[in-house]
Amino acid sequence: DIVHESILTDASLRVGPAMQLCVLRLNAIPHDQRIPSAKMRPTKVYQPPFTTRPELRGTFGAIASTHWLASAAGMAVLERGGNAFDAAVAAGFVLQIVEPHLNGPGGEVPIILKRADTDAPLVICGQGTYPAGATLAHFAALGLKQMRPTKVYQPPFTTRPELRGTFGAIASTHWLASAAGMAVLERGGNAFDAAIAAGFVLQIVEPHLNGPGGEVPIILKRAGADAPIVICGQGTYPAGATLARFAGLGVEQVPGTGLLPAVVPGAFDAWMLLLRDHGTWRLADVLAYALHYAENGFPVLPRIAASILAAKEFFLGEWPTSAAIWCPRGAVPAPGTFFTSPLIAATYRRIIAEAESAGPASARRPSARCAGAATKSPSKARGRSAAFARSAATAANSPPLRPRA
Repeated sequence: DIVHESILTDASLRVGPAMQLCVLRLNAIPHDQRIPSAKMRPTKVYQPPFTTRPELRGTFGAIASTHWLASAAGMAVLERGGNAFDAAVAAGFVLQIVEPHLNGPGGEVPIILKRADTDAPLVICGQGTYPAGATLAHFAALGLKQMRPTKVYQPPFTTRPELRGTFGAIASTHWLASAAGMAVLERGGNAFDAAIAAGFVLQIVEPHLNGPGGEVPIILKRAGADAPIVICGQGTYPAGATLARFAGLGVEQVPGTGLLPAVVPGAFDAWMLLLRDHGTWRLADVLAYALHYAENGFPVLPRIAASILAAKEFFLGEWPTSAAIWCPRGAVPAPGTFFTSPLIAATYRRIIAEAESAGPASARRPSARCAGAATKSPSKARGRSAAFARSAATAANSPPLRPRA
């Protein structure tokens, strides 16, 4: 609501250098709208069942496989304009390389596919057939009775496996954010560009955990640096948030929810500082992924619905503007349905417009840097082959997202 409603403090805000691109004006809250959080009663909420295979959905596309590098490759194909079959083929061949214990060039693959313009699925039988000489008599003559299984190492079960790769790896709490970050790397952005893009996507697809009015402590380390750098994106107390002010409102302690405990937002300023000092992309490009999901929709996680359900009656009774956003037509969005955040999208588009009107420095395009780096030294382009470097240079000049039906 910090973006949807003009709120926060009576005092003027001091913004960091990254906020020179734009200024968010946060006005004072009328006294009668400051509802102490004591009225917010916790309720029993729906807890989704634990699963290591969550349903992946998205308005742009989703890829699922048994290895993160194959999934990243498939998503990169979609990001570059390929269709679902192109993505499946690319991911399948990657699996042959990174999971040789499960499949390979000499293996088999039954394929079930369905085109968008057809009513029934198609089946491609990629299963192998026995050679003519592979008879029981032939195996008996070789002294073979059967293939004896051997004991193999079973790694411990974990829902957070270690992600490694020669090109790059992205980890986040949502698959759409991870896919966005990997897409940035595929297009030639650096790790900081990828982190920023993923962070803004998380603000859209996980509104129950973070948002534009939140905060983000950042620890980063450049490849050639000896020590890490810390960007403190934590919010500070508004100047008017004094003990005397809370006492005057009849509040004995700082509430846990609502407008009164809100701090001056630090997340946006911290991300912009990271982009200005360490990133290579322009603001419009790193925000493109978040804008896509905010405008076109994202799947509602069960925990999003549970969080809204817990606050539904309070929203309807006390915060009607919040109810209008999170409880459209008075109902809680069902898990799995698609939800949009048009007001956040409009805010970010305004920020982009003001940033690009500030001058050429803030309107720089990443494509020139990416294409130049790939052309100048293909063999050193992040460990990729020359062909992949040329592909990255071409993709860098394409739009960040090309949604398809």
